[in-house]
Amino acid sequence: MLFSGVSIKNCGGFTHIVDSTKNIATMEGLENIRKYYSTFINSISKIVKSYGGKVLKNIGDYILFYFPKTSDINDSNSFEKAIECCFKILDERYKINDELARQYLPPFNYKMSLDYGVLDLALVGDCSQTDLFGSTLNLCSKINNSLSLSIPNEIIIGDNFYRILKSFPSIVKDFNLSNREYKITDNYDSNIIDTN
Repeated sequence: MLFSGVSIKNCGGFTHIVDSTKNIATMEGLENIRKYYSTFINSISKIVKSYGGKVLKNIGDYILFYFPKTSDINDSNSFEKAIECCFKILDERYKINDELARQYLPPFNYKMSLDYGVLDLALVGDCSQTDLFGSTLNLCSKINNSLSLSIPNEIIIGDNFYRILKSFPSIVKDFNLSNREYKITDNYDSNIIDTN
């Protein structure tokens, strides 16, 4: 891996399956495990791409993605698409879970986190692939791994992303952000967008 020295400002985040280790422990045969993970990876990747996002990598039950167009902090449409993407992932979960049930596989429940900030670009392998690092993604990872903050099937957003969303009146209205819960912890600030 080679750090390029290039930094970008973007919205990035994680989605991961809750209790995937426990879920696959109940499965018989590698084919079911492959089907379970490929369904997750393929369905999330398709949705992220349809909203202008890019999947950087998947790590079994984790998917790291970002939204390149959010580099323009004045482009309300790109920020709206980023948050809509997360809602779509949660909405599609019902249809996917119906299909999993028909195959006698456990359902998906997700933990999701997004934030906005500096992402450091690195070149991987033969320098033909890119990866992103930085405090923005570290925060998202901490949120996803927090037992007290991250509740399944809610969207948790970091304070930077929340402030940007609140600067666009149409987004505040469409997503009712003025009535969202705001949590402060010892380590980070985050906001919950309740999807119920």
